[in-house]
Amino acid sequence: MRARIIGVALIGVFGCSGETQVELTAFGEAFVEEGIEAEAFVDGWSVSFSELVVSVNDVRTSPGGPVSSGGFVVDLSLPSGGDGHPLTRTAVEGDVLQSVHYRLSPPSGEVEGNATAAQVDRLRAEGLAVWAQGTATRDGQIVEFAWGIPADLSFDCDVGTRLSPGTPAGVELTMHGDHLFVDDLEVAPNVAFNEVARADSDGDGLVVPSELAAVPLAGLARYQTGGRTDIDDLWAYVGAAALTMPHVDGEGNCTPRFVPDAYATFETADADPALGAEVYAEQCASCHGAEGNGDGPGGAGMSPRPSDLTNPPPGARAAGYIAFRTARGGAMFPYASAMPAYEDVLDEAELASVVAYVREFSGG
Repeated sequence: MRARIIGVALIGVFGCSGETQVELTAFGEAFVEEGIEAEAFVDGWSVSFSELVVSVNDVRTSPGGPVSSGGFVVDLSLPSGGDGHPLTRTAVEGDVLQSVHYRLSPPSGEVEGNATAAQVDRLRAEGLAVWAQGTATRDGQIVEFAWGIPADLSFDCDVGTRLSPGTPAGVELTMHGDHLFVDDLEVAPNVAFNEVARADSDGDGLVVPSELAAVPLAGLARYQTGGRTDIDDLWAYVGAAALTMPHVDGEGNCTPRFVPDAYATFETADADPALGAEVYAEQCASCHGAEGNGDGPGGAGMSPRPSDLTNPPPGARAAGYIAFRTARGGAMFPYASAMPAYEDVLDEAELASVVAYVREFSGG
């Protein structure tokens, strides 16, 4: 069984000039609206959600483009009668809807959706993309959970749905809510709750992120990270597991893409080398080191350590990625670093210049 946190159903309606009007709805199926039954868990627990609020941004179709100037915040625990929660419509030209893209990230600007103002405000104030709250039960034992997940990650999902004028078409962007409780990030996971329940260190019946963060994964045979050494406690594990939820049409996979649309085409053509060196010395060298080796005195004791800018992984070499991480920082999954956000510190010229300067550490 799969818990589906969000399904964006795209329903084709014949338009004019070869266009299909595509209606988007958010759907949290019965697994979320009515609960995850004990049969889905290997240790006999069952889970019901009182809130499952998701912030979805940068939604676009291909062909078609962006579907809204803002994002959507949706509480998928609310009953929909199987119809899902309406979001918006967008026009698509052509015979095939090739792909759908969206980003799980905190809300910014104007948002639509069924969430209350209080739910939206909480996500904004705490920098959250997902709020999951509910109750787990087993043999009369009751354990509640309340988790705000500060995710910031995009997903590109191949669809390939054929569009026929006058004929309804549909595709569903699906997140598997049971992944919040899986015990392996790589292969054939089980769904389990025992260790989460045991994390309730103060015995108040409510498990919160700080309690999960106090549970080291070392010694827990059930939780496997696929070799990732940066995931070393149960809260980091839950955050990483949440980022495996996005799928398309039930089990279809979606490919993560780390750079938001706002930074995807970031340019450094007008960068000022002298300004870049000045900004780096003032803002970055204390942690990343004067030569970018990640050995600055301010980074001592940090876990993970500041990045070695002279030898970044391939996905971290692009100007857009460096600009994104510099502006937004790293205090969100999957980055989970101490990198501060500089979007309110650096202006456009300073950001472009320091990005160009940082790229020179690895040969541009």
